[in-house]
Amino acid sequence: MQDGGADWVTIHARTKKDGYRPPAYWDALLPISELLSIPVIANGEVWSIEDYFNCRERSGCKSVMLGRGAMVTPDLARQIKYALAKELIEPLEWGSVCSLLERLYQLMISNPDLNDKYVAPRLKLWVKWLMPNYTQAEEIFNSLKRIKDPYQAIQLIKMSDK
Repeated sequence: MQDGGADWVTIHARTKKDGYRPPAYWDALLPISELLSIPVIANGEVWSIEDYFNCRERSGCKSVMLGRGAMVTPDLARQIKYALAKELIEPLEWGSVCSLLERLYQLMISNPDLNDKYVAPRLKLWVKWLMPNYTQAEEIFNSLKRIKDPYQAIQLIKMSDK
């Protein structure tokens, strides 16, 4: 890839057979990051600030791609930014998370290529991802489960912020 002109490469530190199952093999990225002169971006199993630093140390990669960890902790990148500056910040409050969900809703309903039947399931999926960090998510997910109408789904999410 480097010889083909790539400016960087992102490597998901697992095998195809592993899929999304832990662990990510960050150590396997070290020889690759040492071999290439282009940046190697590590990916896989970065759920927290601690994971971020462990991934960088074990992989030798200076950059890390956030995936599902950013779905569970929407401000994970922000938390990492502050941790790099050795500053502490409060995690994103539920009201701010609701604003992100509302933004996602607006983007989806304004997309002419996205069928409305996919909007409520996508909102539900993200709310489910948020459950480990936000008790409010678990509370509203139980109400959201059976809702198919996107407008009803977003109204329920908005009400949870009150």
